[in-house]
Amino acid sequence: QLAATAIGQHLAAQRLKQSERLLADTLRAVPDLIWLQSAPGHLKLGNAAFERIAGPVHEAAVPPDDERAVLQVRNRQALAVNDLLVAATGQPSTSEQWLVLPEDGSRALFEIITTPMAGEPGQPGSLLGVARDITLIKRGARALAEQERLVDTMFSQTTDAIVLVDPETGGFVTFNDA
Repeated sequence: QLAATAIGQHLAAQRLKQSERLLADTLRAVPDLIWLQSAPGHLKLGNAAFERIAGPVHEAAVPPDDERAVLQVRNRQALAVNDLLVAATGQPSTSEQWLVLPEDGSRALFEIITTPMAGEPGQPGSLLGVARDITLIKRGARALAEQERLVDTMFSQTTDAIVLVDPETGGFVTFNDA
């Protein structure tokens, strides 16, 4: 009986280690920033992408002459901009923040989603944060909008008549005033 219990506990411990390793590998592989807080400002974990941008989760005081560390602290503060709101309302929040990349000092726009996680009964929950670099997406959207504006300007100012027809329905899509 005692041997069976010991074997069962050993197997359970092995499964737990495998599960923890899988979770750690998954978090390490995700390119987005992921972090978990027990309360606003009290980090429990952060993946490698988070630590690159916002510094190590468990870090001592930041030396004021360490420019990279100072940038990481500022980024961490920017990522936490909606934490109190999420904690107070219990509702997820999405925002966009510019962060300075410590590697080269360039700026990148991140979409930040902060969501509450339920705690044990009678205990406060945690906050889960996920941030994705959307700089290229926003640049592309701006470039597309600019191209549309130029085409609209050319379309409306030409003296030639232009009609756009939907090839599937044969109906008019639009036409200019010429």
